[in-house]
Amino acid sequence: LGETKIVNSGHYGCLLSHIKAIELAQEKNLKSVLILEDDVEFDENFYSILNSTILPKYDMVYLGGIISEIKLFPLGWGKANEIMGAYAYLIKSSMYRPILEKLYNKIYCVDIAYIEYIQPKFNVYILDDLVKTNLDSSDTSNKNKMLIKLLARTYKKPEKI
Repeated sequence: LGETKIVNSGHYGCLLSHIKAIELAQEKNLKSVLILEDDVEFDENFYSILNSTILPKYDMVYLGGIISEIKLFPLGWGKANEIMGAYAYLIKSSMYRPILEKLYNKIYCVDIAYIEYIQPKFNVYILDDLVKTNLDSSDTSNKNKMLIKLLARTYKKPEKI
């Protein structure tokens, strides 16, 4: 993997799965695709909340995620900023190419690639945890602890002068 910042084989396998899912959506000319990992759990009111949520123009929407701040989303959504957890997200077809270009280099795990390259440059939002991941059964072994430590080490915000 060369200069990879992928910390284990679970993250690498996850990366390959996301690449394959997006490639299939692109090959089938789908207008959008919902990517769900195998360990997701849906909120009991998933469909009613999703159907009643009105989003601004978006390129990508997380259906849940790990953030370093308290989630206060009066409208049921917020602008994505350093969202960890690519376990449930919707992307429009216009995002297939930019995402694949970043994932193909296989340097970063999916979460970090999205934080670094996708979230700051596109219209990316997060919903108020309509979907959660079951961290106990995650294939990427201690995913939440490892990724949060990696995020803290790699992406420290600069101090104000």
